Amino acid sequence: MAFGLNPLVRGRDVGDKVGILVFMGSMVAAAGLLGGLLAAGGLGFSQRLSSALVLGIAALVASLIELKILPLSAPYRKWQVPRDWPARYGRTVGYGMWGGALGVGVLSYIPFASYHVLLIWMFLSGSVLAGIQAGFAYGLGRFLGSVIPGVKMSRHPEATMAFGTLAMSHEEVYRMFQVALLIVVGVIQLTLAKGAAS
Repeated sequence: MAFGLNPLVRGRDVGDKVGILVFMGSMVAAAGLLGGLLAAGGLGFSQRLSSALVLGIAALVASLIELKILPLSAPYRKWQVPRDWPARYGRTVGYGMWGGALGVGVLSYIPFASYHVLLIWMFLSGSVLAGIQAGFAYGLGRFLGSVIPGVKMSRHPEATMAFGTLAMSHEEVYRMFQVALLIVVGVIQLTLAKGAAS
């Protein structure tokens, strides 16, 4: 992703700035739309199910998947956004499509189990507004996770390979951090469910 953003973050003209804004806006808007649709679709379920219990179990199962204790993998598509979209459809339209596809998330490659916990949370949030806000937060986070490495690579092109190697070498650290957060979320949600039941 960072490699694909290099032309935008390297550029200094107005078109490049517009491209970044379009990329960010479409990503955040698509993620918010997904969150709102999931929340609307789950309104009936959120009233009948214990959201805290379902989320707690989902978070703990996701952590076991990430730790490879459960011999499962998070469901995801292997498709990735074609890097030639900006060249094929023009900078503004191409980056808008790219951001939108990444913002929706479920269309492209996301192998992390925690993403599916977020989808479940949006589905059971019980509020369309809460779903939209969660989607916006996800979209903004994904934008920052894409553009910050792109800026680093554009400023230090000689170290591009080093940045890539560093990211890969720290993948286990990121995964452990994700697992820790999933366990915390799971424990908190199960505690809330237990308190609500008593």
